[in-house]
Amino acid sequence: MESVERRWYDDPQRDAVAEEEIAEVESVKEEKIYVASYAKLMWWRFLRHRLAVVSAVVVVLLYGVAAFAEFVAPYLPEETFARYKLAPPTRIHFIDNEGRLRRPFVYLTERERDPKTLRTTYVEDRTTMYPIRFFVKGPEYQMWGRWTMDRHLFGIDADREEQGVFLLGADRLGRDLFSRMAYGARISLTIGLVSIAISLVLGIVLGGISGYYGGIVDNLIQRTIELVRSIPEIPLIMGLAAALPANWPVIRLYFGVTIVLSLIGWTGLARVVRGRFLEPSACHLPPYGPVVYEPHHRLADALDPGDHPGRDRVEFYRAGAARPRDQLGGIVAGGAKCALGGAGPLGVVAGVGGGADGVGVQFPG
Repeated sequence: MESVERRWYDDPQRDAVAEEEIAEVESVKEEKIYVASYAKLMWWRFLRHRLAVVSAVVVVLLYGVAAFAEFVAPYLPEETFARYKLAPPTRIHFIDNEGRLRRPFVYLTERERDPKTLRTTYVEDRTTMYPIRFFVKGPEYQMWGRWTMDRHLFGIDADREEQGVFLLGADRLGRDLFSRMAYGARISLTIGLVSIAISLVLGIVLGGISGYYGGIVDNLIQRTIELVRSIPEIPLIMGLAAALPANWPVIRLYFGVTIVLSLIGWTGLARVVRGRFLEPSACHLPPYGPVVYEPHHRLADALDPGDHPGRDRVEFYRAGAARPRDQLGGIVAGGAKCALGGAGPLGVVAGVGGGADGVGVQFPG
C-alpha cells in the first residue's frame, strides 16, 4: 500500500496536469488584469491597501456625521449645561450595582469640590440611572434648514438641568463637545472639498501647461509658483483675516479665507504634474524609429491630490469664522487651552475630531 501511495504522488503525468491547471489559472488572472480598465485596476489596488480601506471608512463616517449633524448630535452646539463645565466624558455602563446586564445607561453625575485642592470634580451617584435611548426626543432643530424636527439619534429622558450625556465631555462653558464636533465637521469637511477641488484643477491645468509647452510659458508659471511659495503661511492667514470685511457673515468669511488659501495651495501639485510630464519615463521607446515624446500618456499618473491648504489651521489660528459657529480647528484650539489650564485629559479629547479628519483624509490619498 505504501509503494502504491508513493507511485501516486510521484506520478509525472499528474504533476504535468497540475502544472497545466496552475498555468491556466494564472493566464486567466493575467488576462483579467490586461483587459481591466484603469478604474478597476485602481479599485483592486485600493482594496489591497488595508490602511487605505480603513481610512476610507473613517472618511465616510465623518461625512455621514457631517451630513446628518442635527440628527446625530444629542444637543444643539450652543446649548450649555451650567452644572457640567469642563466635565469629563460620561461613562456608559451595561452592568448595574447588582451585577445584572442592562441596556446602556449612565448614572447621575454630581459636581463636587475638593476641600484640599479646591478643584472641581465629578462623581457618579449610583442610586439614579438614566437609560440611553435611540431616536429620543430632544431640542428642536431645522434639518438642512427645511424641516423642523426634534428626534435625535440617542439621548436620555432627563432635563438639561438634571443630567446630560457627554460622549467626549463638555467645554469650559458646559457645551457638549460631541455635538459641537458634529456641527463643526459639516463646515470643515464641506469647505475642504471646495478648496481641494480648486487646488486640484489649478494644479493640473497650470502644471500640465507648464510641462507640455515648456519655454517661456514654463518659466512664467514656475516663477509665479516660486513667488507664491515664498509667502509665509501664518502671516498670510493673519493678513487675510484682517483684510476681509468684518461685516461679512461668518460662513462667507470662513469660506473666503479657505478659497484664498486654496488659490495658493495649488503650487505643490502643479510642480508634481509638471515633473510627471517631463520625467524620462514619459518617453516611449518603440522597437524601431526615433523616440516619440507623448506627454499626454502620463496624464493619468499626474493626477495626484497632493497637499491642501489646511482648512482647520485657519480656525486654529483664529482667522476663520467667528463664534458661535464651530469648526474642528476651533474646537481643537479650545481643547488645547483647556489642557494648558489644567483640565487634564479633557484637552486631548477635544482633538479627536481634528485628528480623525486628518488621518482619514490623508491615508486614502
